Amino acid sequence: LVCSHKGSIRGYYESIKCKDKKPFFRSHLELLVHYHLTKNDNVAYYQYEPFSIPIIDSYGRERLYVPDFQVFYLDKPRPVVIECKPEYM
Repeated sequence: LVCSHKGSIRGYYESIKCKDKKPFFRSHLELLVHYHLTKNDNVAYYQYEPFSIPIIDSYGRERLYVPDFQVFYLDKPRPVVIECKPEYM
C-alpha cells in the first residue's frame, strides 16, 4: 500500500474473482470496487483494466482509453464496464 502526494492510495488487492489474482488499484474508489465485486455473490468474475479503446482527444491527438473494470455477472448476458471517478470529476 502506497500513499501518493495527492493523498490517494495505490497497491494490490487479492481477489478470488478477478482474472488477475492480485490486481492493482490507483485510488480509494478502485479499492472499494475491487472489494464490492469480490464479495458480490452475483459476480462470476471481473477484470481490471481489461482492454483499451483508441480515441481522439479534444486537441486532435490519438490516445488510448482504458476502462477500470469489466464485470461478468451471473444474471446478465453481457459484461458491464465500470469507470471509477470521484464526484468532482
